[in-house]
Amino acid sequence: MKIVIIGGTSFVGRHIVEEAVEKGHDVTLFNRGKSNPDIFPELSRITGDRRLDAHKLENEKWDAVIDTSAYTPSDLIPVLDHVSTDHYTFISTISVYDDFSEGPVAEGASMHKGMEGDTVTGETYGPLKVTCEETVKEYFPHNALIIRPGIVAGAHDPTDRFTYWALKLNESGEVLIPGGRSRKVQWIDAKDLAAFTVLNVENRTNGTFNLTANPVTMEELVKTLASDEAVPV
Repeated sequence: MKIVIIGGTSFVGRHIVEEAVEKGHDVTLFNRGKSNPDIFPELSRITGDRRLDAHKLENEKWDAVIDTSAYTPSDLIPVLDHVSTDHYTFISTISVYDDFSEGPVAEGASMHKGMEGDTVTGETYGPLKVTCEETVKEYFPHNALIIRPGIVAGAHDPTDRFTYWALKLNESGEVLIPGGRSRKVQWIDAKDLAAFTVLNVENRTNGTFNLTANPVTMEELVKTLASDEAVPV
């Protein structure tokens, strides 16, 4: 397949590029060339800002687009207006849901109300992604793949949200653990996310999918990463 990946050089996008290349697809990257610009030197590149230079995508017809870097409608609409493709994949987030009080949620669970704007904060991140999802489905009502990952773990993770605990719990001394013992936690390995995404791009899947591992309790996680003495407090 002839695939253009929007972003593609930072964490999740990087894993998706590696998977797509391994599967033999013809991959082109469209990004500003600012994050890890030296990786994937063998791939075709279109250098540009997605808000200002999306017209550079007009010269090609793509079998599929994988969009890893849109956080607001202003990020998204210029690309949707200019790209020509048979299938659009949008990497969203489980932060679109508004209630986790009962633990993990399914794809049909209650969501935030969408919002417009360009300021991404902890409060606006989910609502802005809701609007992005809705916009993608307006442009591609029958050939849009929406991926909603949970916390993503794996190589090249700039947040260190998962590996922090693996390292911290193997140091000496006490460790403070947030929440209670029965608190449910979920994550997804970046390689699994990439494999699922590329497989469903190949299959031209139309639909929305949460992408997380089965939940475990915080106590189970801690006991797996360390000794029985390091438990939530």
